[in-house]
Amino acid sequence: MERSISISDYLTQLGIHHQVLRDAVDLIIEIDIWAKPGAKVEKLAIADTGHLIVSTQSPPEDGKANAGIMKLVAKKFGVSKGSIELTSGQQSKFKKMAITFVFAHNKDSNYFLEKIKKALA
Repeated sequence: MERSISISDYLTQLGIHHQVLRDAVDLIIEIDIWAKPGAKVEKLAIADTGHLIVSTQSPPEDGKANAGIMKLVAKKFGVSKGSIELTSGQQSKFKKMAITFVFAHNKDSNYFLEKIKKALA
């Protein structure tokens, strides 16, 4: 259970609204997202509301913004694109995203925690 405590506690410290969905061989955390498509710069930030702000250069048309958001979060958090799923808000700027952290010998909770810290620094 320590895996969910370290990553989940860090997200809590940052004020990011989230929920641990499963903690077994892997860890699934659902995060509240505030999408900002068509941005000049791709970046992650934290809103006062507790949402993870995801700014993507992808335009808000034909699912391109959602794809850009998922790709950026996957890259910054050190997970595969297949480990990201939009669970709600596909047509809204406010979304919920499930992120699966798959633990392996070279990717433990500390690996993911460092990726998250760097992405949100």
